[in-house]
Amino acid sequence: MSIKARCCRYWALRKVASGDPRQAELSGGIPGVLLTPHAAGNSTTRERPIEVDVFALRDGRCIVCECKAAGSELRPLDIERITQAGRRLECSRVVLATATDFSTVPELVQGAREAGKPSSLEIFEFGDLFDHGREPDDYLAHLGHMISEERVFGTAPSQ
Repeated sequence: MSIKARCCRYWALRKVASGDPRQAELSGGIPGVLLTPHAAGNSTTRERPIEVDVFALRDGRCIVCECKAAGSELRPLDIERITQAGRRLECSRVVLATATDFSTVPELVQGAREAGKPSSLEIFEFGDLFDHGREPDDYLAHLGHMISEERVFGTAPSQ
């Protein structure tokens, strides 16, 4: 996973954690979760796993997040998986996050709004996640050498 994608995931988790001050505090959140749902009515048959970039709990309700280094990387399969996770877990929120923006895929974002109901869909783009006034690549290049992936994410840097 690129440093840009890891930074997006990290800041999306921080943004979910900060939330609305009127809401309860975040109970917990972790990056990179693989959910393996069971088939309806059958505790032994498992369905295809769903990867969730950020999984969090707030006020007893789940929040799931799909993170992309670039908004243009968002695909229909990503929308299908994250909204399916949102429905199955009865999430309060489904979040799409990117280190850039989703301006090149507005139809996918709108499709996610419809597919994710009754969960609320939130969009986190560069300006929501990072300091304003810099371009994403410049900002992340500046941060890249300061971030220890192992310390932040508990994993060794990807090769």
